[in-house]
Amino acid sequence: MTEPTLLAQVLTRLSRQKSPLVSHREITCFPPGELPALLSDGILRESAHASEVPRPPHADHGEDLIVSHTSRGIFGVAEGGDFLQPVPLSEDDIRQYEISIEALVARLRRENSILMAESARGGPVRVVGTKRVPGFGSAEVHLLAEPTTPPELEAALRGLPRATSCDLRVLLTCEPIPVPPTLEAWLDTERLLLESLDEAAARGGLALNWGRIVERLAFAVGGRHPTERRALQRVGATWALVYEGEARTVPDSLGMAYLARLLIQAGTEIHCTELRDSVQGDGQRRVHSQRVKQMSEQDLAERKEQLREIRADLEKARKNHDIAQVEKLSAAESLLLQDIGAATGLGGCPREESIDVKHARQSVAAALDRALGAIERSHVLAGSHFRNSIEVGEFLCYRADSAYPWFVRLR
Repeated sequence: MTEPTLLAQVLTRLSRQKSPLVSHREITCFPPGELPALLSDGILRESAHASEVPRPPHADHGEDLIVSHTSRGIFGVAEGGDFLQPVPLSEDDIRQYEISIEALVARLRRENSILMAESARGGPVRVVGTKRVPGFGSAEVHLLAEPTTPPELEAALRGLPRATSCDLRVLLTCEPIPVPPTLEAWLDTERLLLESLDEAAARGGLALNWGRIVERLAFAVGGRHPTERRALQRVGATWALVYEGEARTVPDSLGMAYLARLLIQAGTEIHCTELRDSVQGDGQRRVHSQRVKQMSEQDLAERKEQLREIRADLEKARKNHDIAQVEKLSAAESLLLQDIGAATGLGGCPREESIDVKHARQSVAAALDRALGAIERSHVLAGSHFRNSIEVGEFLCYRADSAYPWFVRLR
């Protein structure tokens, strides 16, 4: 179980109390480096000493103590003079810190690359700024900085300014907040997301996974979509596809499932049997040929010629007692022998493709071709993009043509 962090404790206090204070004694249970970090950021600032404190560990149990400064030192006395001796106190016993929301917002901006807002509003909701999310667009970010009742939360949400130049609004909260069912539909319509900082704070920071946050809205069919957004999600018997600012639906098929897997592993070559089995999941045990690319007769002849040259050079190096060259050429010989051995069968002829691999290669290619045809009929630009970006054969791969990632959801 993850140990709580001081930052998480600060957010919890901020979520549950207005203008909260944190006592120094509370902080002593956290690793010693956490307090200096928050003081350096300005999130915690030492405030006036407490006038009333809980009894320190070395004192008897009882009510809180009134802090009294005398010429002999600092003491805690019980209210009403309950005949107990004054309890000696130290500076740390009465030291306390206030939480700076402005410094918290500044760290949020820094760790999440959020552009500062032109104007900030006070009250329970603070404007943080604008966050650019690659492949999605921009988000207007706010922070709920005070505890609220359900009616106050709804009023704060409905009072947020509409995002004119942004694609959505995100309200960050210090802790997860339950949303009434009557409000959920309105949030979806307004493209407004609630995201808690508790998971990030538990890791000791405030950096958020923005891809995970915005993908909740990335798959909506209809509405505004920036041209850089690319999303594919299975929705019942269809797939929702967003590309170049347009959203379309495509009928579900085996080829669409193959496409989704290729997008998830963009840039990675996947063997046709692996792609087939990952999607079909029929649980059958199959004997696959070695998953190396089939080598043509010309390539095989070139490898064998390289092997002959290496062996000739190796013989010379041995005669010259050149130990370093012998080791280098021996390693090269070993790699070539492995390469040739994997690509040849009996008699040194090119290894024939196994029946299972041949069937997988043909069936996956056919299923993908049908799926791309369906996409072309629904979304011409997306269909053309996939035709030009997907390599089909024994190994398949989606080669991205831009820096914009695909948001893919299989369920």
